[in-house]
Amino acid sequence: MDPYPKLLKPLVPNLLALMPRLFYFTFSIVLIAVTLHKIGTKYTFGTNEGWNAYWASAAWTGLDLYPASSSFRLNNYVPLWFYFTGALGAMVGDIIRAGRLLASLALFLNAVAICCIVREITGRTQDCWFAGVAFLSLFCLFYEDYVAINEPQIAANLFMTASFLIFIRQIGNDSRTSTYPILVSCLLIGGLIKQNVLAVPISIFIFLMFHDRPALVRFVGFSFVGISIACALLYVAFGRNIFASLLFPRRYDIAIALTQTREQLANYSLFLPLIAISHFAFKSNPKEKFVLIYLFVGFAQGLIFSGGFDVDINVFFDFAIATAILLGLAHNFTIRTIGNVNVDYRRKIHLVAALTIGLLVPPVLSFHSWSDDLSREFSVDATAQDVDLVYLNAMTGHVMCENLALCYWSGKRFEVDVVNLKALILAQPDLETLIVGRINKCSYSLIQLSEDWNNDEYDGPFTERIRNALNDHYTMAKETRSGIYRVPFRCSPGLTFYDGH
Repeated sequence: MDPYPKLLKPLVPNLLALMPRLFYFTFSIVLIAVTLHKIGTKYTFGTNEGWNAYWASAAWTGLDLYPASSSFRLNNYVPLWFYFTGALGAMVGDIIRAGRLLASLALFLNAVAICCIVREITGRTQDCWFAGVAFLSLFCLFYEDYVAINEPQIAANLFMTASFLIFIRQIGNDSRTSTYPILVSCLLIGGLIKQNVLAVPISIFIFLMFHDRPALVRFVGFSFVGISIACALLYVAFGRNIFASLLFPRRYDIAIALTQTREQLANYSLFLPLIAISHFAFKSNPKEKFVLIYLFVGFAQGLIFSGGFDVDINVFFDFAIATAILLGLAHNFTIRTIGNVNVDYRRKIHLVAALTIGLLVPPVLSFHSWSDDLSREFSVDATAQDVDLVYLNAMTGHVMCENLALCYWSGKRFEVDVVNLKALILAQPDLETLIVGRINKCSYSLIQLSEDWNNDEYDGPFTERIRNALNDHYTMAKETRSGIYRVPFRCSPGLTFYDGH
């Protein structure tokens, strides 16, 4: 007996294919709501927001953007993001909010660029917008902490995705030399916003090495010239210190890299069959081959970089972009299967059902943790940290903040780069003695810390000597949702202030 009534035969596959579209479109709407909420809330959602704001302020006001390590501050980012956010921050009156605006705009423009890439490959608008909302959904589910925060990674990815689009449009056409200056310029802008977005240029190199050696020579030549000019301009503007800061030695932990990579694979694993189907459906098309190269290079980039000290899952953004593109191709394969009159309807239903399950299960599995994070963020209102800011504003003297956004919003100086302090001490051990001396003499009238700063099992920001000094000379004065505050209570003989850096 036929399990599918005659009238339902044309409807069942279409209804199954409609479910992921509605699901991902809903997540995209949620992402827009999260973005608007976070931009409009004076609350720090990430430890890097204040750090980026201070360096943007330094860039925009002409201060030293790459100081010596003896300043207890380390800027290991390239400068372009700081100038962008500093300029917009001067107009809106808040660099953190300016950074959130630019990062949010970059996120949605990335989705637009992904749409254009898929349309370039399939020629269908439906696949185009599906890939775009799939990317926004992946970002909402797996990288929600990076939605609308003052951080340059997604902005750098935007220029790399635009470069991807420029390059893929010339695949299969006569490679014109005139396109390479535009392509390389776009790649350089992305690299000058954040230097760890290498997946697209590496993918272009690998693709050309196998498919177009003369074009590879042109690409390498223009890239060499562009990088040389960029390095020369950076040297003229900032001197040697910029290269010393960017190449500053960082601790590397392969165990952390493997842990973060396993977590990413757990998120994406059920998408892999869809990617395989897309590959076999388009295996003769060089544009899809380039997308697959980008997928593997993006994954390798995340695996390698995620073991670096204080490197987070944002190094997997390229992998997310590649996955979204391939999901757009899988969607195209689904629609073509439904419309193929030569395919038996039972096979259509089974295939589309499998694809639908593959598209829906990964977000469903992550829904619980995602919804908890989302509810916490939406419970934050614009006055959530007012008590901290009032307390910090009333404090005189030098203040050290682990959460630099609090010191930034309360108008305090950038005293110590707590996040990078261990890296600075590792490269220059004498700094540990200097910072311990300051703590012993109670040079800071107030120190703001996270609640687990003194947990021996947690690899926190301080060495054992610094933790001991804080316990000996500072006592807890206040605890809020944003952390704890410690004030001096037993100071060593000597000055309780210093001249600054």
